[in-house]
Amino acid sequence: MQLKMLIKPIEKEKVLVFIAALLGILTAGLNLSRPVLLGMIIGVFSNGVHKEKLDVYILLYFMSYLATWALSLLVRYMSTKLSQKILLQLRLRLFSHYLHIPFIKREKIPSGRIEAMTSSDLPMWSNLYGMTLIEAVHSVAQFLGALLTMQHFNLQLMLMILPFIVISAFIPILSSRLLIKINQDAQEKVARIIEILTDFLHGSKELVTDKSKTWARDKYSKGCKESLNSEVRKNVIQSALQNISAATEILAYITILIFGGRLVLNGTLNISEMVAFLAIIELLFFPARYANDLYGSMQASVASAKRVNEIFKIEKENSDVITSNVPTGVHAVSFKYREDEENILDHVSFDIKPGSLTFIIGESGSGKSTLLKLLAGYYQPRSGHIERLITDNHFSFVWQEPYLFNASLLENVKLGENIFPQEIEKNIKHVNITNLVGRSSEGYNSMVSNGGGNLSGGEKRRLAMVRSLVRDSELVIMDEPTSGLDHENASMVWELITKNMNSMTRIITTHDLTEVSNADQIVVLSKGKAVEIGSHQELILKKGFYYNMYTRSLNTR
Repeated sequence: MQLKMLIKPIEKEKVLVFIAALLGILTAGLNLSRPVLLGMIIGVFSNGVHKEKLDVYILLYFMSYLATWALSLLVRYMSTKLSQKILLQLRLRLFSHYLHIPFIKREKIPSGRIEAMTSSDLPMWSNLYGMTLIEAVHSVAQFLGALLTMQHFNLQLMLMILPFIVISAFIPILSSRLLIKINQDAQEKVARIIEILTDFLHGSKELVTDKSKTWARDKYSKGCKESLNSEVRKNVIQSALQNISAATEILAYITILIFGGRLVLNGTLNISEMVAFLAIIELLFFPARYANDLYGSMQASVASAKRVNEIFKIEKENSDVITSNVPTGVHAVSFKYREDEENILDHVSFDIKPGSLTFIIGESGSGKSTLLKLLAGYYQPRSGHIERLITDNHFSFVWQEPYLFNASLLENVKLGENIFPQEIEKNIKHVNITNLVGRSSEGYNSMVSNGGGNLSGGEKRRLAMVRSLVRDSELVIMDEPTSGLDHENASMVWELITKNMNSMTRIITTHDLTEVSNADQIVVLSKGKAVEIGSHQELILKKGFYYNMYTRSLNTR
């Protein structure tokens, strides 16, 4: 499963991966050529043979360096291109997957988690396929090439240093679980900082008192300190492993100097082979010594991939449930967020006629907003079912606190749809926000800040209503559409709902009962149950829940 997770991102980039691996092998070949050429040059100086080839050997030695430098630029380009293309692929995949996660599961993802993955985990994961991949191939090729070259010079000496190589190479393998754990912990701590910061930035308005600022700063400081300790621990452990590898390399050099020197003195090994052999030790141990860093980078990438894969494991839902299915009936629907809690909605049933106006009312906590989300398809019932009519038309949901994007007013209305300007102009007048467009010289192109922070609550809600109107939606669901509006604007919104939108199916929750008499039906919720259903006149005559709520609202006007 882990291998499949790591292979999937490179399926579309096989050619680049092959080129990257080839570059790693070529780099290893060039590195190995220099000790051999150096041995040949020393051989000419010490033995006086092949003097005519000295200039050629020196030229080849110099050209090997030039080729390595040129190849290093190409390696950097290819590795960056490969990792960045995969990073783009992963970012788009994560964003797309997140949008298709069931709404109820999406709400459980901590604030800032996706941002942390996008800015930290995904770049770390994508690095696995760029420079890390090339260096891994390069290290393996250089290691094997160095062994073969050493064996060609002197098999006895090669066998002497083999135990040191095995120890150095196996250190990161034996410590793999520890490396995975410390890298995963470090990534978690960094991600946690981003999550805390994102949470506090979104709720910065609530942190206006000195006490709240202190609490937020302390919590953020604690997260930063935990990350600091985790990073220190990770780097100390990795440095310790590197020192052990370096110690084995020094012992190997000492061994070769002792035994190789004796072979040179007794004439079994000439000086040129000894020099070449010592130079190759560096190339042989570099992959083993570097394996700690390389293996650490790989484990950090794997740890990041595992974190992101937890999001990918969340099963996606069919988005058609939300975008194209209009509810026509609610049949014994029950719902709760967790198994260990009581039902928020309990066997709720009522019909919804196309083009009708349905008000859902009840005290706070009665389940109104939850029912709206079920009707919209954001949640699925725990039991019972919602009958739906499949349609190609839009449906719109106007939240009590609608979100506006960091884009122009026009983009916030169109959201990528091809909508005629005159249609937008007409509907903007309906909701009385012409002044919002006109108060900036840029008009429809004036920018809205993240979340609509530069607009009032009423302006945000009315702009969200324009989104519904310009799409000619078949269904419009609204959660407290007049909450926070003054009397004039509230009256305008109610007129819009009851007269200008009468071709649409409208389902609305509200505490404002001034207009409920215009409803085709009213659903009264109490403690998650539909205690009364009927028209205004029918429910008034019953003198039950609705009658009491309505008369109380009249008395408080």
